[in-house]
Amino acid sequence: FEIVADVQKAIWVKQGRPGNFCQVGVWKYSRHPNYFGEILQWWSSWAFCYGSVSDLNDTTSIVLWLLSSVSPLFTMHILLNTPATGIMNANGKNLKRYYDACPVEYSRYRERTSILVPMVGYQHVPLVLKRTIFFDLKCYEYKPTRNHSKIQ
Repeated sequence: FEIVADVQKAIWVKQGRPGNFCQVGVWKYSRHPNYFGEILQWWSSWAFCYGSVSDLNDTTSIVLWLLSSVSPLFTMHILLNTPATGIMNANGKNLKRYYDACPVEYSRYRERTSILVPMVGYQHVPLVLKRTIFFDLKCYEYKPTRNHSKIQ
């Protein structure tokens, strides 16, 4: 999924970035499908590790498997919460370029497109679910600053 998203965006960039922001392929259903793919990859690896638990009564195996959840959780933290990387870096004040170039079109795109989990019908999801299970947090929104210039 991550590779597909990266290839689709690279082709879009090579074509001259038509439409101001990427809405092709999986980017039509998620604003960050590459990050979703990365997170999915790590959680899938964690789930596959369950096969190494030979006996559900073996406490050591269960504890080690549960400890292995640190890796996908750390990846999610890096991609979702670290200001210099991932979604934190791609959103917030960095959305200014889209709101300056095409404010109405980009606002509509954000309303109907999930920030992370690719899906159809995102505009119908209640805000409480967007803010929780879909990770569309308020800290990722663009907040324009007002220009407080002195009048001379």
